[in-house]
Amino acid sequence: CRRGAQLDSAIAIVVTVVSTVVYGWLLVQLQGPEVLPVVFEVGAEEQITILFNLTQTAIPLLFAFLTVAVVHELLHGVVFQRYGYEVSYGVYWRFGAVYAAVFHQFHSREHNLRVGIAPLAIITVLCLPLLAVPQPVIATTAFFVLVLNTGGAMGDAYALWRFYQMPRGTVFYDINMDNMYVFEPA
Repeated sequence: CRRGAQLDSAIAIVVTVVSTVVYGWLLVQLQGPEVLPVVFEVGAEEQITILFNLTQTAIPLLFAFLTVAVVHELLHGVVFQRYGYEVSYGVYWRFGAVYAAVFHQFHSREHNLRVGIAPLAIITVLCLPLLAVPQPVIATTAFFVLVLNTGGAMGDAYALWRFYQMPRGTVFYDINMDNMYVFEPA
């Protein structure tokens, strides 16, 4: 469903921009404007210079980028495991994404609703308070983690919306990353 993937990507971009503004505003309210790791200077002849502190910007962004997807998928896997499923982790190179999946096992709609929301809820609850930590590197890292996780969770949000519309008692059976059977009760 190429059109669905394009729509999902567009929504993820919009949500990423909105979450950047919202979490950025919250970060500035908690820390003050000096916490902003990037400074724009306007010079003569309207020349714009972008200055940034490597420690406050690049390192937190790199850390967030490298860890968010992995931790996000680990949280999906942990919730699946709590329900007794055998979880497979991997990289789906075709989409450049990491995954946690329960191949060749029936799994319920109800379990999938909880598995799907877990990373967004858990990471948000853990990182929001870190925006108030008076260490700029910690606060900035939390900011980047929140933005990347929120934008990255839009695929999960779409799946949750679709699963929620299905009747209670629906079960799924994943063959591989491209094929899933859906069994709805009669």
